Amino acid sequence: MTIRAASGAGTPTPAAVADHAAYEAFLTGRLSGLPGVLRLASHLTMKEIKTLS
Repeated sequence: MTIRAASGAGTPTPAAVADHAAYEAFLTGRLSGLPGVLRLASHLTMKEIKTLS
């Protein structure tokens, strides 16, 4: 599972996790504790339907 987190400038910062439990642990344990993080929003993709080339 890949996470795209936006930095202060809105630039996506990719991170990879093994599963949904690791995703939750990363968001709540790592990202929420970083200085300057005011809000976290999480949206999981169930499956990819279409890829634009």
